[in-house]
Amino acid sequence: MRPITPTTPEKTLDGVPETVALARAWVSEQCALHGVNQDTADRAVLIASEFATNAVKHSRSGKPGGTYTVHTEFQDSTLYLSVTDNGAPYPPYKRPRGNADGLPESGQGLWLVEAHSDWWRALKFANHHTITAKLTTT
Repeated sequence: MRPITPTTPEKTLDGVPETVALARAWVSEQCALHGVNQDTADRAVLIASEFATNAVKHSRSGKPGGTYTVHTEFQDSTLYLSVTDNGAPYPPYKRPRGNADGLPESGQGLWLVEAHSDWWRALKFANHHTITAKLTTT
């Protein structure tokens, strides 16, 4: 995983469901500023939505006063899109699994991330999680 550098554009948002739309809009703006094609921008916005939603629903970011931060890093023909949340006492993000019917009733968002990114990874630290997806932009 590529480290997030101090010059990486980022936006910190309150950990409430209403800010997920702001995260999507901000990622869309970043993609436009960097000339990313529409298909890749749409995929990035979808992934940002999933990551932000998970931060609000499944981490301490969704508790009163919690926040999460969306990061974008553009390198040549690659976008690294990350969300850092306030952590949780359980493992962060698990690889999607199906049930006997093929798909679980919930938790399908990471299937979308897997389908629309080159790869994704989650790291757990003592006080936060960072989940990152890599997207080729050309």
